[in-house]
Amino acid sequence: MRIINTKFIFKLVLLFFILLFLTSKPVKAGVISEEIITIDDFDLEDSGKILKTQGYDNIDYKYILKKLRDGDVLLVLKEIGRTAYEKTIGDVSLIEKTLVNLLLITIIASFFTNFANVFSKNGISDTGFYICYMVTVAIMVTMFEEFSIIAAQLVKLLLKFVGGIIPAYFLSVAIVGQAAAAGFYQLTLVIIEVCQFVFLKITLPAIKIYMAISLVNNISREDFLSGTTHVIENFINFVNKTMVGIVTGLNIIQGLILPSVDMAKNTTIKKFIGTLPVIGDGADAVTGMLLGSANLIKNCIGTFGIIMIILICFVPYMKLQIYSASIQIFTAIIQPVADRRIIESLNCLCKGIRLLIRVVISSGFLFVISIAIICMTTNVKT
Repeated sequence: MRIINTKFIFKLVLLFFILLFLTSKPVKAGVISEEIITIDDFDLEDSGKILKTQGYDNIDYKYILKKLRDGDVLLVLKEIGRTAYEKTIGDVSLIEKTLVNLLLITIIASFFTNFANVFSKNGISDTGFYICYMVTVAIMVTMFEEFSIIAAQLVKLLLKFVGGIIPAYFLSVAIVGQAAAAGFYQLTLVIIEVCQFVFLKITLPAIKIYMAISLVNNISREDFLSGTTHVIENFINFVNKTMVGIVTGLNIIQGLILPSVDMAKNTTIKKFIGTLPVIGDGADAVTGMLLGSANLIKNCIGTFGIIMIILICFVPYMKLQIYSASIQIFTAIIQPVADRRIIESLNCLCKGIRLLIRVVISSGFLFVISIAIICMTTNVKT
């Protein structure tokens, strides 16, 4: 008898609060979801400031979110594409700097070839080669250091942006499912810390070591250190693939378990509210509108995050690709007049750039796949 009375009292209390909620602010049925929760209730100011401090001044996150909510995805992509063009192809200084450096290498390579032909019978040719090669290596090292800075800045900017957007994003996820929000939030924080350590402390230094050993190996006419560079290259590729595989697997596992827990809780609550007399149908409709509105906002913020991550990664990706393509073209041009060892050094420089590009792709893919899995697995049916 005591159990029955307790349940009866609990229903009366719950009925009182629901009636209080429904009568406190009358709204129209057509706009009730907008009155309950809007996208302006989520603070994305930090992510906007981070983008502006990094040169993305023309990116208005409020405008993008509004267009995504209205379904104007093509218009958003057009704006993002214009920004990407201005930051890559539209940057003339990027190509000019590359051409000047490669022109210096061409002149040095041509000078060394003629110099060696004149003094081929004594050690002057070897001395001339080493002098020319050291100057060439100095130019290559300077260029590659700039490439490494581009990749490192990308990783840092990416981590800052994700760190700025996840509070608002997981707040929207928490409205749909508390267990999923807590689990994915912790996993995302772990991914940020691991990425910062792996890419900045392991992968990028390993690529620099790979370049240094490759350039040293090309000084001699004989091959002594190619095996070492091959091992380092395999290690870098292994780290990138392992990171992507682990993060994807953990997100999939989380997506299979946590949303099911939240779905069971939400279904139980909705059925319980629906059984209440008089107000059951109305309360169930309000709950459905609330969850639907939160689900829309969650997907809008997630889509905004994915688009901006792709933009942030696309700019350094295209810059590095332009550098790599320019170096490959010039390598083909100077090959008839340059020493084989200089050509091999330029090829190693291209390989180093490709390794940096893999770091850019891997770091961006980790967060894109994470947000995509969260958006898909936490969708609710209202």
